[in-house]
Amino acid sequence: MARISLDQMDKKAYASVAHMDSYCRRALGTELYDFVKLRASIVNGCGFCVETRSR
Repeated sequence: MARISLDQMDKKAYASVAHMDSYCRRALGTELYDFVKLRASIVNGCGFCVETRSR
């Protein structure tokens, strides 16, 4: 699977995703937020992300 080029993304869409990420970080707290990100990495099958987030 190819990575998404940020240059080709819609700026408003990227800003919305970044805003949602910031909101989730504040609403869930650090520990739960980190767990959710780890689980998403496992579901997405990204070995690099799983290794990085599991430390």
